[in-house]
Amino acid sequence: MESNAKSKILIVDDEPEGRYVLEQLLALDGHELLTAGNGPEALKVARERRPDLILLDVMMPDMNGFEVCKRLREQDATSMAPVIMITALDDRESRLKGLECGADDFLTKPYDWSELQARTSAILKLNRYRRLCAEKERFEWLVECSQDGCILLNSSEQIEYANPQARLFLGADQQDAGVEGKSFQEVIERRYHLEPRDVWQDWKKSTDSESPLYLVRPETEDSRAFWLQVDVFPSIAMEGFEYVIRLKDVTAEINAQSDMRNFHNIISHKLRTPLSSLLGYLEILDSQLEGTNEEVLGALDDSREFSRVALQAAQRLHHQIKDILSYIAAPSLAANGEFFSLNRLESLVGDIARELLIQDDQIQLSFGLGIDPSLIHFKISKQGLELALWELLENSRKFHPKGTPKIHISIEVESREVLKLSVQDDGIHLSPEQLAQVWAPYFQGEKFFTGEAQGMGLGLSGVAAMIWKAGGQCRMVNREDQPGVIVQLKIPSGSDDN
Repeated sequence: MESNAKSKILIVDDEPEGRYVLEQLLALDGHELLTAGNGPEALKVARERRPDLILLDVMMPDMNGFEVCKRLREQDATSMAPVIMITALDDRESRLKGLECGADDFLTKPYDWSELQARTSAILKLNRYRRLCAEKERFEWLVECSQDGCILLNSSEQIEYANPQARLFLGADQQDAGVEGKSFQEVIERRYHLEPRDVWQDWKKSTDSESPLYLVRPETEDSRAFWLQVDVFPSIAMEGFEYVIRLKDVTAEINAQSDMRNFHNIISHKLRTPLSSLLGYLEILDSQLEGTNEEVLGALDDSREFSRVALQAAQRLHHQIKDILSYIAAPSLAANGEFFSLNRLESLVGDIARELLIQDDQIQLSFGLGIDPSLIHFKISKQGLELALWELLENSRKFHPKGTPKIHISIEVESREVLKLSVQDDGIHLSPEQLAQVWAPYFQGEKFFTGEAQGMGLGLSGVAAMIWKAGGQCRMVNREDQPGVIVQLKIPSGSDDN
C-alpha cells in the first residue's frame, strides 16, 4: 500500500506545545491534521469529521483520555475509529485500562519519531483494510439480496463472481460454482440470443452507447419470450475486477406491449376508420377546389388554403397513429403457429410498393434457395412480415436523395432453420453511431438526413422487437460498392418436408 498522505488524523492534547510537536512531525507525511484541546471538543470533532486515526493524550483535566476513548466507542459515528493513546505512563495497569476502553495502540512520551511514524502508518493501513472489508461485506449483502443479476469480470472477461440472481439467469444452481472462471460471452451465448448483434460485437464499449443490450430467450410453444437488459460498468473501485455487469429482467416491460393487443384492436378500428374518411373527404375537396374556375376560386382562396392545411395535418396524424399502432402490435406478430409461405412474398412486396408509390422497375426480387418457395415458410405471421417490409421499403424511399431508390430484395438459406431476408438500396450511408442505434425505440434518422423528425421513431424498433422475439436477428450495414445500406433479417423458417 502506498503512503498515508491525505489521511485525517485528530490530535487531542490539552497542552498546546504537545499538539504543536505532533503537528510538526506528522505534517511531513502530508496528512490532513485536526486538533482538539479537551475531551468534549475531541468527541465533537471526531463525530463531525470522521478521522482515520485519533492520537489521544491520557492526562487531561476534567475528562481524561480513558473516558474520551470509552465515549468514542459508544458513539456509532466514531466506534470504529482507531485510537493511539499517548501517555507518560509506562506501567502495565495503565495499558490494560486503555485496552479495556478500546485503545488500539500506545505511544510513550517523549516521542521517538521513527516509532511514531511506524505506528501511525501501521494503524492507518489496518483501518483502511478494515473499511474495505466492511464495504465488501455491505456490497455482498446488497447484491446477494438484489433482484437484478450482478456479475464481476476479470481482465480476461471471465466471471469471478455471480450473485444468486445472476446464477438463476445463467442457468446455474445457486449452490453451484459452475460459472466462475468461465468466459462471460460463452456462458450467455449458451442460453440466449445477443441483441442487437452489432452492438454486442463490442459490448465493452456499450457504456458509451445509447443503444441498450439485450439477452433474449425466444418464445416457444410452452413459454413466452424472456428478456434481460444488460448494463456494463467499468470497475473503478474494486481491485482485480475489470467490469461490473448488471442483468435486469425486463420481460414484463417488453411483454406489456404484447398485452396491449386488445387495446390496439379497439383503437385500430375507432381511429383508422374516421381518419380514412376524413382523409378521403379532404382529398376530394382539395381536388374539386383545384379544378374550380378562376372567378369562383377568387372567392374561395381562403377555403382552398384551409383545406390544404387540414389535409396535411390529417396526413401527418394518420402516419403518427399508424406508427404507434404498428409498434404496439409488433411483438405479437411473431407468435408461434402463424407462418407465412414464401411463394406469397412477391405478391406482398408488390402490394406494399404500390401503396408507397414505388414503381415496379425500382424493385428487384431474387431467391437463392435451391428449393421450391412454396415449400418454405417464415415462422412469423403475414402481418409481421408486412410490417417489416413496409418499414424497410418506406425508409429506402424516405432516405433516398431523390426519393426514387433502386431496391433489391433477396432471400437466401442461412441454415436449415433460418432464412436471410436482405433489403439493399442505393440511398445514403449511415454513420457508425446511427448504425448502432437504428433498432432503439424513438431513434429518428430523419433529423440526421433532412433536419426534420417526422413520425415517432418507432418503426425499426418494432421490427427488431418482433424479429428478436421470434428468435431471429437484425443487422444494418453500409454498402461497400456505393452509397446505400443493406438490412439483413435472419428469420426462423420451416419447410413442408420437416
